[in-house]
Order: sequence, then structure tokens, then C-alpha cells
Amino acid sequence: MAEPVKFRLILPPGWVHIDLGETAASQITEFAHTAAKTVEPAHRAVAESFLLEYLNRTATDAAAQGGQDLFFPGDPLDGPPTPMSILVAVPPLPPEAGSQPRMQALTAFAASSAESVPVSVGGEPAIRQVRNMPAVIDDDGKVEVPATRTVTYALWSPGENSQLITFSGSLLRLNTEDGEYLAEALEFLFDTLIGTVRFETEEVAS
Repeated sequence: MAEPVKFRLILPPGWVHIDLGETAASQITEFAHTAAKTVEPAHRAVAESFLLEYLNRTATDAAAQGGQDLFFPGDPLDGPPTPMSILVAVPPLPPEAGSQPRMQALTAFAASSAESVPVSVGGEPAIRQVRNMPAVIDDDGKVEVPATRTVTYALWSPGENSQLITFSGSLLRLNTEDGEYLAEALEFLFDTLIGTVRFETEEVAS
């Protein structure tokens, strides 16, 4: 497993950070138990079980993609939580990276979607990419996974031990008249949060 990239990210109040390392399961258990206390007593056990299953599955899938950090809103502030999560990952390099991984990896990432543009994150050159994912419907016609918009920033971290790192925001897309407005608002919020990223290099940390 790649070494975690150290960075700082400013988040709104009430957001939860899950370190996807060895302590992920205990962090999820603690959060699910605490969050379930806000539910009516008769439904707490069901709520806690649902959160445990959902978050453990999410963490497992994220870790398989090189995920190192998962952020999501845990406390409602004047309404329901913001329908967005952020995954920070150090993905394995693709085989086509060849002998020039820095150039080839970002080039391959940019070429994988027409919605790719060059940007900057934490003072480092990056590629920003947007993908709209349809909802996943089961055999009974029920929505298993709602439609989402995924915005991903890919870049190489600074410092001697530079690694490819991605910041991905998963944003809810509703099939309603105002659904696109909500997605655009969430996209703006995610871009604003990524604008606060600062990397902690060995020189800064010492």
C-alpha cells in the first residue's frame, strides 16, 4: 500500500473524516453508534446497522482503489446533511504509465474524458474531470444507488516522494426540475473546498 500523502483541507462544520487505514472499522463503528443516537429510540438499532453496513462497504470499495481518506457531512445543520462525499486516494499507476509515469498518468487521465481541463491544486498542476453516473436500478425497479456527478482532481503531490493523488467528490443528482441546480451548487462547493488544499512536504513538516 502506498504511503499516505499529507495535506490539509478546510471543511464545513459537522463533517466527518474517516482514515481508511487500519483503524477505519473502529472509526466507522464509533460514528455509526453516535449518529444513531439522534434517531428515535425504536429505530436506533436499524439506523446503526444500516450505517455500519453502508460505510463499511464504502470504505472497503474505496480502499481497493487506493483510498486513504473519506470525508462526508455527518451532522445536519439547519436541515439535512449535504448530499456529497469526498474520497482522497493514491491509486496504483496504470500499466500505460511506462517509464514516464508523471506525464503519462495525467495524460491518460485527461484523455479518458472530454470533460477534462487543466487546473491547479495546492499550487500543483492538476487535471479536473467531471463524469455523470446514472442511477443503479435493481430488478424490482428500486434505486440501489442514486444518480451522481463525480468531480475528480488528479495531480502529483509535491516533495521528494511524489505520488499520484486524486480528490473525488461524489455529488447527488436528482431527477427533478431543480436537480441540475442542486448538482451545480454541490459542484461549486466541492471546487471551493478543493481550493483550500495545502500539501505538507517534509520541508514544511520539519
